[in-house]
Amino acid sequence: MIRQGWSQPGEAAPAALTASERSDAHEYADPGTLVGLGFEWITLAVAALIVAAVAIDMLGLPLAMLSVVVAAVLALLPLVYLAARGARQPGAPLRRGDLWTEALLLGVIGVVGWHVLAPAWPSLLPIGNSPDAVHHTALANYVLEQRHLVRDPGPVRELLIEMADYPPGFAALTVVAAQALGLSPIRVIYPLAALAVIAAVLGCALLIVTSVPRQVRPAAGAAALAALLMPDYILGAVASQSYYPQMLAQWLLVAVGYVLARHRGARRLLPLALLLLALLLVYTTWLPVALLAVTLALLIQRIGWSRRLIEIGALVVPVALLALVYSWSRASTGSAVVLHEGETIRDPLAATGLALPALALLGLVRAWREPRRWAVLWLIAAAALQIVGLGLLWRSGRIAGYIYYKGYYLLALLLVVPLGWLLADALGYLLRRQRRRYRVWRAIQSTAVLAAMGGALFLPGLPVAAEPAEHPLSPSLVEAARWVREHGTPDDVRFALRKPGASAYWLHVGVLGQPRTAAAHRLLTDPPTTYLEWYFHPLTTRTLLLEQPTLPQPHDGLAVRFQNECCVVVEKTEAYPAALQALRPLQVSYSAAFVDGRQQIDVELFDALDQPDLRLRVVVQGADAQPLAAYTLDVPRRTGRVQYLGVAFNLQTLAATGYANDAPGVEWPATTAAAPAQYRVLLQLLKQEALVREQELGTCCVAPDVWVPTIIHRRGSWSYFQAPQPAAAATRDHTLGEAIGLIDAQIERESFRPGETLDVRLRWRARQTIAQPFTTFVQLIATDGGAAVSTEGTPNGGATPTWRWQAGDLIDDRWQLKLPADLRPGSYQVVVGMYDPTTGQRLEAWQRSPSVERFWTNALPLGVVEVRP
Repeated sequence: MIRQGWSQPGEAAPAALTASERSDAHEYADPGTLVGLGFEWITLAVAALIVAAVAIDMLGLPLAMLSVVVAAVLALLPLVYLAARGARQPGAPLRRGDLWTEALLLGVIGVVGWHVLAPAWPSLLPIGNSPDAVHHTALANYVLEQRHLVRDPGPVRELLIEMADYPPGFAALTVVAAQALGLSPIRVIYPLAALAVIAAVLGCALLIVTSVPRQVRPAAGAAALAALLMPDYILGAVASQSYYPQMLAQWLLVAVGYVLARHRGARRLLPLALLLLALLLVYTTWLPVALLAVTLALLIQRIGWSRRLIEIGALVVPVALLALVYSWSRASTGSAVVLHEGETIRDPLAATGLALPALALLGLVRAWREPRRWAVLWLIAAAALQIVGLGLLWRSGRIAGYIYYKGYYLLALLLVVPLGWLLADALGYLLRRQRRRYRVWRAIQSTAVLAAMGGALFLPGLPVAAEPAEHPLSPSLVEAARWVREHGTPDDVRFALRKPGASAYWLHVGVLGQPRTAAAHRLLTDPPTTYLEWYFHPLTTRTLLLEQPTLPQPHDGLAVRFQNECCVVVEKTEAYPAALQALRPLQVSYSAAFVDGRQQIDVELFDALDQPDLRLRVVVQGADAQPLAAYTLDVPRRTGRVQYLGVAFNLQTLAATGYANDAPGVEWPATTAAAPAQYRVLLQLLKQEALVREQELGTCCVAPDVWVPTIIHRRGSWSYFQAPQPAAAATRDHTLGEAIGLIDAQIERESFRPGETLDVRLRWRARQTIAQPFTTFVQLIATDGGAAVSTEGTPNGGATPTWRWQAGDLIDDRWQLKLPADLRPGSYQVVVGMYDPTTGQRLEAWQRSPSVERFWTNALPLGVVEVRP
């Protein structure tokens, strides 16, 4: 065992050592690694950039890349001088046996980089639905536009909320990188956070390599890949929760431990000062961890008591002051602060069972007797002590739960270091007992390293490929949002996205830089209504950003302002009011809630004046789908454009009250039988007796004296409209049934290839008023009579259902058929028809000119197309 007074790495062992001790000293000889040298200087350069950016801002100068880089170089000059002076001193050269260590460290970079970057590749835009990434992007956008940090939080608090008081280090670094690369912060922020994760895990590997004998460094350093076994705490912190500054702070903290383990004297104090200052500017919460680790590391040095007390006091006093700041600043939150993060606090290694925590604990015990490992030991101890302290503050209500919770991310990362030490001890013991078989053990060690690297590459459950839901943003969506910001009115725009909620919040706050108002928060918590509501509601916002390449239903009141392969930006024009009158839209919005043991259902019908015979019905069904109660309200005719209706019923007796506008309420008495143990609640819209739309609102589970409601759809909307009726010459006279005529049909072209899309345009005429919904089908019929391609639905994607057709109406309809990639070449007949969705019966198909002919397949032929190879 090495004695406590043994010299630090790179220094010669004292002559008084015994032969055994000289052998151990040779095994521990640490000339450093090229990767370690790069890690140290890159970390110091990042810290210098952060400190330089803040210093330039404090001087009142604008943040420009060139000035920040020059200031950072000046800050690094003393460190470069000390390093050059140390390099002139004689030391051990890099040995051939350390090449395996270099390869291992490069492998750690590649493996961790793969797991962190693969989910966002190739765009490298932020992934995950956490609002934290939005907030940090908003802060970086603000700094880049203003060319200075937040100097007065008051005026920008509406825009940035708590980010106005956030430590500026990560935002400043993001802005410098964005200026250097010529990109927006949204393109830089995730790669920068991913780099911090890679560097933090690499730093753990270096801490292991620095503190173990040379012979076992590769296998021991591979233990750093154990961090990948904790994806929730390591990868999830950046890929899901988007704790970007926290990951940068972890990098700086690990670098503090590395400097403590590698250097002595002035060569250690200046780098530590720079790292601690950068940590203060990035994530102040973890500064006590670094200060406490440095203080404890100084305790084991053989220096005079007076100097020791001065240094300890200089570090302990800031820790005490920070503790007071925590207590004073968080005292107002009180014990009522309950955040969801507090409920998820758990053992940081719980996902791997008890094996890894037990091994880490055993490694810590073994490390206690190795002086060269003490610096890292104190870093781990400091992280654990801060978690304990924050836990006590959280339990007393002085801080929010998420501050306590985030400490586990740091501890989980650092606990992989004692695992490497434990592995090194085991391998070292075997090598000492089998010195004659050194080459055999070297081969076994190399194989273990390769196995660890290969296993980590394809570790199950890690995000090696991202699902579409993990990408709230796409490059095309960002391009469209940027156009809105530059040319449109970002505060008067509606987002209709593939995945409502988080994506809209990203655009509103993160990309467009809008204030985080209550409206922005609703975009995150409540999915926005469909684009059809925007189309036909004159009171909604003027601009629509729609995540699809074309308009689903254009009309005269709309104009396309921007379009790419992903998105289209639409704006309402001056012709919109007149177009709205011709479209005769109907919009239904509903909301459901449980209030005082009653279910309350409120419905708003906009522009129902020209829609006669509308009825609203709430149906309560038992488990066998039999109706237990039905409450029907007729939509009255009135002068106002908006109709307000609602029903509230008792969950147990089903007694109900209904209202329509300002008219006296309608009372429905209780049912004769008690409500069953479980029933469903449906909302229906009817035209006369025909069902237009139905929505299940929720279920009720009833037990003695207990009612447990479960809301399925709290709110939503439906929209319908009548297509424009331009005059057109009838080119054919086909009929479906007695009421529907097909007067025109156009096929985009006559020749197609497999995989292309066939575009069909139809024009219908309502010969009679239609009160029943029919389903339309368009098919491609092969020569053998079988349907090769088929699609069906409601005309215009549900916007013009047949039940709304009035006698004499002309309806333009458009359909698209995607041809399968394996469709056989040949000639195909295109046909169209309709059927009753309740019975499946097709309407009879006739041709009435020049002579009457019935099509026995009950489908109207539109033309023949050729599919070419």
